[in-house]
Amino acid sequence: CYEYTQRDSAYYFYHQAEKLYSLKGDKEKEGQTLFKKGYLLFYEGNYLESEIQVSNALKLLQDSKNNQLLYSCYVVMGYNFEKLEEYNNALKYFHLSKTVLDELKKSNVDFEKTNNYTVNYSINIANIYDKKGEYQKSIKELSSVVSPDLKTKWPKDYASVIGNLGYSKMKYGILNGVEKAFRESLQLSKQNNHQNNIMYQLINLGEYYSITKDTASSIHYLKEANALAVKLKAVGEIKSTLSLLSEIDVHNNR
Repeated sequence: CYEYTQRDSAYYFYHQAEKLYSLKGDKEKEGQTLFKKGYLLFYEGNYLESEIQVSNALKLLQDSKNNQLLYSCYVVMGYNFEKLEEYNNALKYFHLSKTVLDELKKSNVDFEKTNNYTVNYSINIANIYDKKGEYQKSIKELSSVVSPDLKTKWPKDYASVIGNLGYSKMKYGILNGVEKAFRESLQLSKQNNHQNNIMYQLINLGEYYSITKDTASSIHYLKEANALAVKLKAVGEIKSTLSLLSEIDVHNNR
């Protein structure tokens, strides 16, 4: 219950649970609590320690049939390696998450009721392509999942896709339609109270206006993004917004 409000307290209780499950020899529950610790560490920006915790969880879960838990482990491992700039390892774990996802689809579990995890896989893969500077691959991957059906059934995922697609196009040098994509994504994210994507689209708009030489708008959106990043305790995004502001807001850096 502390997971979203007091992460230090949540970590403490997960750690206590982990020790008890270890004493009981319950590998499944011990692996689950190790994953939870790794999940919390990731969102605190401690990617190396998070990777260690989730890796230890996966060792305990080798024989597990809990595909939802395995899926989550693989995804967080991919996120960690993305942050650690080990992009080939990130791709490896995202591909493993897709394998488990395919198994989940064969079961009766309604895993995609609120989120389209197949689309999330495409977003994750595209993010790695972006980090590697392979923007054409990213554009192709994201374009393949944009559809009216996605917008109707999974508006949060649709907002993420068009925002990410706009970012890939912007980095590739295609600016036509990019501002519109960012604004649509931002509007949908606000309607669905999708705080993380609101933050990302504010950053995207800040970068876009920097490229188009609208410095005032760029600073406005980046400051708004930074304030939200601080509220969400998103360490990586706090750093990135401050870095962008240091480059753009020259007047206040003197």
